[in-house]
Amino acid sequence: ALTAASRDRLEALTWWFPIVGRVPYLGFFDKDDGIARRDKLAAEGYDTELRGVPAFSTLGWFADPIFSSMLTLPDTVLVNTIIHELTHATLFVPGDVEFNENLATFVGNRGAVDFFVERDGPASPRARRVLDDQADAQRFGAFMRRMIDGLTAYYASGASREEKIAGREREFDHWRRRFTTEVVPELRGDRYGGFADASLNNAVILSLGAYYRDLGLFDRAYEVCGRDLPRLVRALVGLARAQKGAMAAGLEKDVESGALCSSGP
Repeated sequence: ALTAASRDRLEALTWWFPIVGRVPYLGFFDKDDGIARRDKLAAEGYDTELRGVPAFSTLGWFADPIFSSMLTLPDTVLVNTIIHELTHATLFVPGDVEFNENLATFVGNRGAVDFFVERDGPASPRARRVLDDQADAQRFGAFMRRMIDGLTAYYASGASREEKIAGREREFDHWRRRFTTEVVPELRGDRYGGFADASLNNAVILSLGAYYRDLGLFDRAYEVCGRDLPRLVRALVGLARAQKGAMAAGLEKDVESGALCSSGP
């Protein structure tokens, strides 16, 4: 998947497609095509990130494949990935990628916990592993929200475009140090530790935010729904039917008021 962003603000380049609406990424079946487009966008002055993805969803239009490459994943990651993609097939809000991906990340994490606890027992190694993974994802998501808020404030300053670009590496270093001191000591696994040494730009940051920034909101929604994952998903499907845009804002309102999951099981 290829993402691109302005260098002097946290603003993603987007593309519009039928069915899915406006999205901040492009997908390629041929890696060379992705590299060529990445290099073109970089030459135009954008921050870019090109990364591989383990799977994709056709949003319920077709039966999604399980690729042979997926079978090399650890079974805890495989289960998470399958549930993540099935979530997209169950609920996808056109044009709201951050809501869709944060939802699928949360449901994939929580669903993997439920699966291994039910199948292997709560004290099993796999259940403990996915519980640790979920806890680490929540910590990383909370940090991403703080970092994005901080960088948004930095880019909103009265400095010129050139000054913002020249000074942003200091900001990136500041947030790497905070990650090392505030988050790394609390991590239970090694999935997110590499962020301390990651090469950062605005495309990388926005891509991570699209998957992690609102995990705390979904965790609160899960609690409001009695820690019942299917009930939460049903409530969100209903919210998507009633809500016209701004899904995260609508969810925040219903979580704060207690209205989410209040109308039925």
